[in-house]
Amino acid sequence: MQLTSSDVPLVLRFLPFLRPEFQVFTFGFLSFVLINRAMKKGSGQLTTPQAWKAQRSLLLEREVRSLNGYEAATLMRNGGYTLLDVRKPEDFKAKHTRGAINIPLFVSAEVRKPTQALKGAILSSQGIQATEENTTFREDVASQFPPSSKLMIVDDSIKGTLNRSVNRPLGQQSRALIAAWMLTSTFSYDDVLHVEGGVEAMFAEGLPVEPRPGV
Repeated sequence: MQLTSSDVPLVLRFLPFLRPEFQVFTFGFLSFVLINRAMKKGSGQLTTPQAWKAQRSLLLEREVRSLNGYEAATLMRNGGYTLLDVRKPEDFKAKHTRGAINIPLFVSAEVRKPTQALKGAILSSQGIQATEENTTFREDVASQFPPSSKLMIVDDSIKGTLNRSVNRPLGQQSRALIAAWMLTSTFSYDDVLHVEGGVEAMFAEGLPVEPRPGV
């Protein structure tokens, strides 16, 4: 019998009753299964190579571009563009570029069952936090920004980009680019840009941040 991710909740119930050596093995296996599932959780079919190819094609068709930190900071200083930060609220609260608006694409997963708490502990032990899609993301953005808005979207990914390279002929998908795709495909936002290098690229350009260091 092959154990799959669908069997994980059942296994968790019996974990305390296993011999110590089997607990270690089982814990390691569950970590592997849960980490892989956490990487995909909430995004469904949005993160497949086929989906990214279609998303990138539409983004380029809508003239969405990936900007480096300097280009994004220049637009922020000159005004006209709003920085939409799609990180989790707690990450945004810890540090963000002044003037940025936070509407998360993913949020921390709610613990609804004891098995979910244990799964969360396993993921946390590997430095990963379980997340789930913010199902009202599109509506939240639409309620604050009309389609004529000029938006720059940023997350915490340092690899996401629309730009080609030798190693990445189709660029690299990120949550900020998924968000850009959602907005340009669903609500026809026609002036959307993506910040390559994530929030750290913005911080490196010396833009004011909040909360202020030392405050």
